[in-house]
Amino acid sequence: MIVLARNKEEVGISAIDFFSCTHIVLGYLILLTNYTILNLSFEISFDYFLLLLNIIASLSWELLENFVLYKFKIKYRHRRDSKINVFMDMVFFFFGGLIGMYIIHQNLTFFIICTFIIIGGFLLITDIYAFVLLKTKK
Repeated sequence: MIVLARNKEEVGISAIDFFSCTHIVLGYLILLTNYTILNLSFEISFDYFLLLLNIIASLSWELLENFVLYKFKIKYRHRRDSKINVFMDMVFFFFGGLIGMYIIHQNLTFFIICTFIIIGGFLLITDIYAFVLLKTKK
């Protein structure tokens, strides 16, 4: 089992690759979206339900990514992810939701600063990691 992708051939096969950070950001944003919708609609907190929705969203994304995007040849390297990669992507997605769950219960300034750091930081890490991997020859 490959834990960390070290070249472009290992992306989607290894447990962690440069798309892993995007799953953290996606999990964070999905949780914030669901929180906003539920909080505005019902004006009460649904913490555990939000985490359940995040798990459902991560599973839905992995199905979409590995079947629909694969079918339309949009999937990176046109291959499905390995089982360990799918599992770790869901873990990262859930971890993003946990970060979001913590941050929504803090003050607004902290929330805004953390949101910019999480989105910008993780996407920057993804870009740097992808740039290095894609230039690496096997």
